[in-house]
Amino acid sequence: MSNNYPDVNKNWINDNNLCWAAASANALVYSGWNHLMGNITEYQIFDIFKNSYSPGIMNQGHRPHTAIDWLLNDYYQLGIPVTDVIQKRSPHDIVLFKEDLSVFRQGGCGILYIAWDLQRRHSHVITFYDVTVTNSDNDPRSVYTILSVNSDDHVNQTFNQRLTFDVSKRFYTLNLRGLDGYVFGWWSVQPYNE
Repeated sequence: MSNNYPDVNKNWINDNNLCWAAASANALVYSGWNHLMGNITEYQIFDIFKNSYSPGIMNQGHRPHTAIDWLLNDYYQLGIPVTDVIQKRSPHDIVLFKEDLSVFRQGGCGILYIAWDLQRRHSHVITFYDVTVTNSDNDPRSVYTILSVNSDDHVNQTFNQRLTFDVSKRFYTLNLRGLDGYVFGWWSVQPYNE
């Protein structure tokens, strides 16, 4: 955990493609959904994904909303509609996080899907916990700053990442690991309420 923000770091032994599992585990713990699973930690959730999800195709990329649905409703058999927990968002909305700012302020968080090329050959998923906006929410030149953690960085530390809109490519971009990445979408994780 990084300053009360869950931060699973991969150990790079049969988990180098499990950023989706790390981000999903972080999001479930931060938003309180782990309460329904006996208050297990983000690392325990990550281990369940690593050892039990999609037998036969381990260490491959997956979609967080599909994995979270599997965890809650197949593994734990809780019968929760996945849309009550996580919602997929479009990457092409000029007003990037406007719908979800209140979710982040109430204890929810997000999972961001980025790629280093427009064909998505090299992609990554990170968890983010807060968003601040420079300029107006309705201004396409707005710069968003997200408070995030990264499963690839080997440290328990939060980072502020700047997202800017690339007018020529019609994508939001951010710099991660020294490379400019394109935002291909995100998932909004709702806070758990008893």
